[in-house]
Amino acid sequence: MNSVSDEYTGRSFTIWASLSLLIQSFVSPILGKGVNELGDTIGFNIILIVSLIMIIFLFFINRSKNISYDYIKVQRGEANE
Repeated sequence: MNSVSDEYTGRSFTIWASLSLLIQSFVSPILGKGVNELGDTIGFNIILIVSLIMIIFLFFINRSKNISYDYIKVQRGEANE
């Protein structure tokens, strides 16, 4: 996936932030009901486990060299201009 050009950065950030808020508005009530039904300890343990899995997943994505940012290419002299 290519990075977004500078003139569209604000627009793309707004889209991603809006999608994040939309997802949160649906997930939060479901998660809250689940925590109420299962109990505090089990609910928070589930949240903790899912968060740790996401952090590990993002760590491995970041370690793979499949994601490259334009400023890194510019620093290396690989930018196509």
